Amino acid sequence: MFIKSLEEATEFINKDKRAAAEIYIRMTKDKSPVEDLLKIMNDPQVEYTQMPKNIMKMVDFMQKTGTIR
Repeated sequence: MFIKSLEEATEFINKDKRAAAEIYIRMTKDKSPVEDLLKIMNDPQVEYTQMPKNIMKMVDFMQKTGTIR
C-alpha cells in the first residue's frame, strides 16, 4: 500500500508540478509563491523518483547548517 501510494505521488508530481506545488503550499501553510516552488521543481538537477539520489549532498548540507549532527 505504501509503495503504491509513493508511486502515485511521484507520478502526480511529474505530471502536474503546479498542482503538486499548490497542494504542498496548502498542506504546509508555506508562504512561498507557487512560482518560486515551480522554479525549484523545474530545475533540471531536481528529479522526482522513488529511488533516493545524491543523499550525501543533503546530509552534508544539513550537518553544515546544524539540522543534524
